[in-house]
Amino acid sequence: MRTHRRTFITVVYLALVLSGRLGQAEDPSWRRPLSNRNQFPVALQFITMNPEGATVLKKRDVRLVFNFDYSNTIIDRSNDLESLFLDMEHLSTQIRFHAGLGKGLELGVALPFHIMYGGFLDSFISSYHDAFGFPNEVRGRTSNNLYELRYEVDGFALLERNEKSAGIGDVTISAKKALLEKGENLLAIRAALKLPTGNPE
Repeated sequence: MRTHRRTFITVVYLALVLSGRLGQAEDPSWRRPLSNRNQFPVALQFITMNPEGATVLKKRDVRLVFNFDYSNTIIDRSNDLESLFLDMEHLSTQIRFHAGLGKGLELGVALPFHIMYGGFLDSFISSYHDAFGFPNEVRGRTSNNLYELRYEVDGFALLERNEKSAGIGDVTISAKKALLEKGENLLAIRAALKLPTGNPE
């Protein structure tokens, strides 16, 4: 538990330090949309393109980006056909490298690393909900810091996990092409290809 908390605090600290250093930069090119991702575990199997600005790196220019996302998720849904129960915390670290190739073309590679486990935020979130009168529903019926993922169809378990998992996710290769560059008026198009480098287990 203490190891997980130290890891979380370290990640938050690094994110704040990196953000502060960017904020002090004189080069305005760092200003771009917040790069967030869908943390829902089932969605990780699909390709996700991080929000980016239309600026394209010049030839031989490079950019290295670190993204840290942490989420606490709990879901209990079912109907006559299928059911889904999900309770976990998820730390996602993504390293993205971009390089300008010239002629308005930019190439990028993204490498994600995922840690999914029971976490430590359940008690805090439940207390927060109680303090402001928000419903706890599922949280009031499960143990704190539980890690469980179960998806069933017609009573048959298609997906079931209850042990901590960590590993490299699927690598994404992207390309961006500038279509319009006139002063502050920029237009670009992007495409991406996801490679199945992650462990399906």
